[in-house]
Amino acid sequence: MMSQQVQLEQKRILQLVREGNPKAIASFFNHKLKTKGISARVAWQSNILLVTLEAEEIPDRQFTLAVIEKGLKRLRIPSLAGVEIIGHIQGRPQPSWRDRLQFDSSKLGIDLDSWLESGSSLDDAIVEFSPEEKTHREMEQPDRPVSPPIPEEKFLGLQIAMENAALFPVENIQEILQIIPAQILAIPDMPEFILGIYNWRGEMLWLVDLDRQLGLGDLQDSLETSLNVIVAKIQNRVLGLVVKRVDEIESLVTEGLQSPVGLFAPRLEHFISGYLQQTGRIVLNPQTILNRIN
Repeated sequence: MMSQQVQLEQKRILQLVREGNPKAIASFFNHKLKTKGISARVAWQSNILLVTLEAEEIPDRQFTLAVIEKGLKRLRIPSLAGVEIIGHIQGRPQPSWRDRLQFDSSKLGIDLDSWLESGSSLDDAIVEFSPEEKTHREMEQPDRPVSPPIPEEKFLGLQIAMENAALFPVENIQEILQIIPAQILAIPDMPEFILGIYNWRGEMLWLVDLDRQLGLGDLQDSLETSLNVIVAKIQNRVLGLVVKRVDEIESLVTEGLQSPVGLFAPRLEHFISGYLQQTGRIVLNPQTILNRIN
């Protein structure tokens, strides 16, 4: 029977995979591809996953594409929009082939509530270890007590008009949208940071230029193209936060979150829950952002 330590390790790896951790994704692929003598390296370029494959001979294109596509569809990585796959012969810089896969489960338009619910069941995607690997891992850590996991919280990375990106709690996100300015109905005599209202699921959603609300400029350069909207909910109130860019969802330990007092301009302190030193990013305060639209 598989030890509790191995089960926990497998679930930890899968959780990292679903969060978009490139090392964990590479580990998952390598476990599946090793029977063909293929190794994988993984990196992110925006929301496109770059997968570099190497083998002594040209990597089996049909096999690797099937493994990667099937695995990623089952894992449902929220930030994933597509995959760029490059096959190499070991030691040769010139690629032997290149292919691209597109996915509908991109970060824009996903239902985060459904994604969070799906994370409660990992049994269908558990990484299986061979008997030799099981024995080796159990010998490495005989009867070692399992430390309780450090509590983590999920955050969405987003870009505002500051040097570093910011974080927004996933628990306060209903959906992420991409809209065009023509879909916004402007309302006269409103504060300048309120762009107007948008028809969201048959309801009127107030849209706020987050940069302008924080006193950091505005989204004027983006208003000619498309806008990223975070549909935020606090208690029974919903608000659309318009931002320059949305990034990946991450699970982070928030122990030691530093108070914003004295670290940022006084006008920003109310909008910030704290500063997460290990990432160099601020955690935004959804309650204050929503309450201060009047």
